[in-house]
Amino acid sequence: MSVEDLVYALGGPALHMTYAAFDSSSSKEDIRSAFLKEARRVGLNTARLVSIFSDADLEIRPVAGSRSTREIIQHIGEGYRFSGALLGSEMPTKEHFTATGSYTTVIECIESLSFGLRQVQSIAKSGTAERLWEKVQPFGNWSGSRLSLAVQMLQHEVHHQGQLTVYARIAGLTPPTCYDAVSKELEEKVFGPAQ
Repeated sequence: MSVEDLVYALGGPALHMTYAAFDSSSSKEDIRSAFLKEARRVGLNTARLVSIFSDADLEIRPVAGSRSTREIIQHIGEGYRFSGALLGSEMPTKEHFTATGSYTTVIECIESLSFGLRQVQSIAKSGTAERLWEKVQPFGNWSGSRLSLAVQMLQHEVHHQGQLTVYARIAGLTPPTCYDAVSKELEEKVFGPAQ
């Protein structure tokens, strides 16, 4: 694979994923594996952050017109459903940007996010790595390879982690750092027991 193909597929050089290790000898399967690893890390960090809130904290809305904690978490869930369509065989549309599951309690939020994250992982693993290089245009002028748009969705999730961090501080909580390892207990809650 050429470096140009790699940059096109990943949406540019300034990404959170550690693509510096990839060069023209990297396979598309190597890149898919790196994406899956990063999506898992980001999703686990989101679940860990959500887990510090109480059910009452889900109603925090710093100013009128802003999203509540619950609405941000649900929006991340919507992003998982969209990413699943994006990485799958269908053409993703705005209609895919809907959440599945319930977001009434913190436990339900984590369960719904976990389900969505597992779906994204499963869909990304299925099919061929070649599919991730297909160019799509889900809506408007937003277009690129399925993989580059999926990476943008990861960046979108990280943006919302930042919002949730601010909301946690408003609630008087100390948010976890994204650099610490996630507990095995949370990892099993999100992905099930290790195989």
